[in-house]
Amino acid sequence: MPEARLAITCGLPKSGKSTYARGLQEAGWVRVCPDEIRQALHGRGHHPPAEPLVWANAELTVRALLLSGHAVVVDATNTIRKRRAPWLGISRDLDVLLEAFVLQNPAAECHERNQASEDPVPPEVIDHMNEQWEPVTEEGVTARAIDAEG
Repeated sequence: MPEARLAITCGLPKSGKSTYARGLQEAGWVRVCPDEIRQALHGRGHHPPAEPLVWANAELTVRALLLSGHAVVVDATNTIRKRRAPWLGISRDLDVLLEAFVLQNPAAECHERNQASEDPVPPEVIDHMNEQWEPVTEEGVTARAIDAEG
């Protein structure tokens, strides 16, 4: 069986997380994206009543993929410890290392990308996440800084 691996992206909206995660997907990783789960479950972006189901689905999917020996990347913002905690818990439960690919592009750059995006997020979301950003310092997580070009 191949060696299971777990990685998460960490970064503001429009920082390049999905582009980076898609590159890993092309290299053989399985990409789990809560935004895509939201679309599959209820056909739209963030909808607070459905969020517990979105994250339960993502966590179950990641567990199943890891148990099958896959390399998995969770394509999400993961900007605060509380959001990273479930992935760290899964990595510990399954004895799999957790890598965090950290895209720390400035908020101003993310706003520029957002304005040019076909799928923009409300600008205040970028600002809020930037204000709440918590560095990836958890024990058991290997953080890897990723520059804007990947």
